[in-house]
Amino acid sequence: MLPNLVLFHIKNRNLEKVQNAMAELTKTALTIQGKPRAGCENGNHFYIALIKVKDKKDIKKLEQIEAMAC
Repeated sequence: MLPNLVLFHIKNRNLEKVQNAMAELTKTALTIQGKPRAGCENGNHFYIALIKVKDKKDIKKLEQIEAMAC
């Protein structure tokens, strides 16, 4: 059984990679629960959001976006 919500977390020193991943996440039209958080801590830029997933295809999309940000 798939989880209903997935914690999506991107962390990278390069701000542009994090911003690109955020833009790609927006294009997927997956539902973001609550208020996502973005910021900078110890020189690393980050983006955290709770994403509502329906099937394995949604999780695969998130994994592709995460791989792109690394």
